[in-house]
Amino acid sequence: MSARACAAASSSASRLAESLGTTYQTVQKYERGIVGACISGLFSMATLLKVPTAWFFDGLPRIVTGRASIAIPEHELHSRETLSLAHAYFRIAPDRRQAILQLIRSMTETSSG
Repeated sequence: MSARACAAASSSASRLAESLGTTYQTVQKYERGIVGACISGLFSMATLLKVPTAWFFDGLPRIVTGRASIAIPEHELHSRETLSLAHAYFRIAPDRRQAILQLIRSMTETSSG
């Protein structure tokens, strides 16, 4: 979080810290990027500062905010098949996911080429 947000909401870091149930030093660490806030903390800060939660991510590359650009038709992205695939994928041990991802990529390369 930045000092700009506190100023924009006419709130001091110490009042913000008190409202969040944390210390002034922790709020300073958020401001400087030394520590990151959890999602619920960001939501609380946004509510207290009267800014949208997206405000904290302004200027960051899209991939950092978890919004990667991919060319998938909207109806496919929200289909039961896609949801089922995503759920199954994340039930696989993380060390094995990379091999599966490589397999899928190799299959799409041969089918399109």
